[in-house]
Amino acid sequence: MDAHLFRRFCDALLPLLEGARLEKIQEPAPAFLVLTFYGAGRKFQLCLRHGRKDGFCFVSTARITAGQAPTAPVMRLRKYLADRRVMA
Repeated sequence: MDAHLFRRFCDALLPLLEGARLEKIQEPAPAFLVLTFYGAGRKFQLCLRHGRKDGFCFVSTARITAGQAPTAPVMRLRKYLADRRVMA
């Protein structure tokens, strides 16, 4: 993803994230995180695939289920980030 596309994506994501509460963090597949937010009266999921080669991110209103038990890094993220709000 080049810098111009990422900047436009962040501009579109900003109204959704401001004031939203992070409800849940899941890892349905290796190197794929799903962050469930609640804000502006609705739930949405920010899906992130981190990696050097094929990284991507998108917003979804459809629920993506976790198919496996959470790993230790995901449990640590849940411990520190669950029920936190995005202020700015």
